[in-house]
Amino acid sequence: MAVESFFEAVGPVQVGFVASTTAIDQGANITGNSVGIIGVCGGPSGFGVEGFGSGSDPGVAGFGASGSTPGAGVFGRGVQVPSLHPHRGS
Repeated sequence: MAVESFFEAVGPVQVGFVASTTAIDQGANITGNSVGIIGVCGGPSGFGVEGFGSGSDPGVAGFGASGSTPGAGVFGRGVQVPSLHPHRGS
């Protein structure tokens, strides 16, 4: 198993990362100190993050932190220019 500290898909490709098999329970488990996942659509229209559930489960589920200062489970904000995302820079 290859282990690296950084992965970047440089393309041009249609999909940068794929995990698809019946033998994987979690396709990705991503943790960051400030943000776990940033999804930005760089085209003229589209979704930054898209989720599809199965059965009665939602496509995207969010759970806030417990304790004295609970946070939002899922937070979304529409912006006109994707490069204005606060964690991506200008």
